[in-house]
Amino acid sequence: MIRYSIWGGGEFINLDDLYVRERARGLGAGRALMRRMAEIAAAQEMTVRWELLVDNMPAKRFYTMLGATISEKLIARWSVDAARAMCNSFPRD
Repeated sequence: MIRYSIWGGGEFINLDDLYVRERARGLGAGRALMRRMAEIAAAQEMTVRWELLVDNMPAKRFYTMLGATISEKLIARWSVDAARAMCNSFPRD
């Protein structure tokens, strides 16, 4: 999916999720998928962005080995119930 980053000032490819089944790990499947993503990004002259959990050390090692830059960022989310509660707790101005 192509998105626009106000922080980066341009479009980027957002890799929503990469998951390799346990039995296929260590066989090159993840590397092949990421290589294909790199080919697409290079052809479109776009950066690629994806997220991983801060404590996922195997993923950090894997992506670093592939040349990715890892930076930590906190993500805040509201569930539907939390959004409703927010709407009900503060009256509109």
